[in-house]
Amino acid sequence: MVAARVSTLAQQQLITSNALRTQRNVNDLQIQIASGKKTQSFSGIADDAGRLVNLKSELSQAEQFIQNITITEKRLDLMAFAIDEIEDIARKARTDFASALNGGAADEMQLSLLAQASLDQVVEVLNTKGDSRFLFGGGAVQTKPVNLSNAAYTAPAPGSPPTFVQTVETGYYQGDAVVQSTRADDGFSVAYGINADESAFEKLIRTLDNVSNVTFTDPITAQEKTFLTDAMAELTELIDNNGTDKTLTDLRADVGLDRVVLDSIRDKHNDFLQFSQNSIAEIENINAAEVVTALNFEQIQLEASFTTIARIQTLSLSNFLR
Repeated sequence: MVAARVSTLAQQQLITSNALRTQRNVNDLQIQIASGKKTQSFSGIADDAGRLVNLKSELSQAEQFIQNITITEKRLDLMAFAIDEIEDIARKARTDFASALNGGAADEMQLSLLAQASLDQVVEVLNTKGDSRFLFGGGAVQTKPVNLSNAAYTAPAPGSPPTFVQTVETGYYQGDAVVQSTRADDGFSVAYGINADESAFEKLIRTLDNVSNVTFTDPITAQEKTFLTDAMAELTELIDNNGTDKTLTDLRADVGLDRVVLDSIRDKHNDFLQFSQNSIAEIENINAAEVVTALNFEQIQLEASFTTIARIQTLSLSNFLR
């Protein structure tokens, strides 16, 4: 290596320093292309670091809210489906009762057995589970909400001739009075859910249990007709209109309203999700075309620096005189 003169030393050191800086730039740009990120530390985006941290925190919170809403909507969908099934059972029972009012139809249809089968269906539907938890038991999510064998439940005894028992009986209910809720937004929770001791459910269970405990004659008697007429009236109240308590239709509407509220809140979170993800990408991510162009430029600069350094190192008086 040829020793540098004092007059050329500063120039050689400057060229070497520039080459090293260009080498660092090349390395940084290669890392950016490989990772897709502008920097590997907050110091590289010091001006936007605070905003980035806040955006990521808010993004994480919004994602959690969306997850809460998704889980709740799944439960609400199961509840709505269950109520639809129960309404179908109630309407069919009313049709069966109407058909049994003539001649020996009640006996031929084995109406008490039909009522028992319908009652069993209602119990099974009200004991529906979602995500390993019972949906109609309030806060008692690990306990079957309906149990007709429960010691607290007194089955109706219509007697003979039968008289429709109208005394309200919710002893079958093993849940509690807790109303479920989900955290859907910052400082905002949505109460949702229906418990199996709702009036419409109680009336249906009591009506079907009434009929299941009657042995009908052939032909049907006047007292039995009155009994079935009263049972049909009870079904009509819980299906269509009972004056004060909510019908099955009302309960279904409540579930639908909760669903609409949650859908609206989720749309808001999804909009923020899109905004925050775009903002984070603008802060963190590179423009690939720009970085590749910059890398090519820096590589040309680096090659030129190395060539210049090599030329300087070979300079001598004899080479100059050639």
